[in-house]
Formats: sequence, C-alpha cells, structure tokens
Amino acid sequence: KAPTKGPLIKAPLPKQASRKGGLVAGYPAAVLPAVPASRIGSSSVSPSGTSLQVALDSTAPHSLADVLRFYRVQLAKSGFRDTVAPAVGGSSAVSFPRPGQDNLVLTVTPTGKTTSHYTLFGTLHTSTG
Repeated sequence: KAPTKGPLIKAPLPKQASRKGGLVAGYPAAVLPAVPASRIGSSSVSPSGTSLQVALDSTAPHSLADVLRFYRVQLAKSGFRDTVAPAVGGSSAVSFPRPGQDNLVLTVTPTGKTTSHYTLFGTLHTSTG
C-alpha cells in the first residue's frame, strides 16, 4: 500500500533513461501503474536533485472514462487529488497535485469506442516541503 503522506519514492534515484515498448528501469510502477492490458509505447525517468520526472505513453483497450477512473482511484490511494486541466480538442486532461511537491498530469484521447491513448507525466520527490 502506498503512503498518503510523505515521499512516494526514495533515494538513490535511478539514472536518466527511456525505453520504447515497456517500462524503463527505475520507473515507479508501484506508485504510478499502467492501466491493465496497456500497450506501452514509451516510458522515461529523469532525476534532478531530490526530484524524479516520470513519463508514460500508452494505449489501453479501455474507454476514456475507464482510464480516467483507473487513475483517479489509483492515485487517490497515494494522496493525490484530481482537478480538470486544459486539454486539446477531443482529449481530457486531469492534474493530480499531492500535498508537498508531487504533481502529475494525465491526458487521455479516445482512439475508438473502447480504446484510448494516454500519457502520464509528472514529478515525484524524495522529500516533501
């Protein structure tokens, strides 16, 4: 179970890396999982001091509403709140701030009635404040 307070990641942070077709080594999948049955296009991690920038680009066999619901439920377990964010036409975006410094943005675009493309991007920290 992820904590609702305090840091979600710990030092030492992974080295900067990216991967096509899967999760890169060091990606915090326990905190930021991919939607079940997703086909991962790419993922990346980039450390800087006590922060870790993360990105996930995937396609899921789920509707836009189902992808949004999955992340709202998963991220709430770690203390993230959700707020609608601006998005380009046809897409939906949600910002997930977390008390302290962590912040994520999810953008979902339907690619069919029951398929969606989504990106999850944000920054996690090894300390709060």
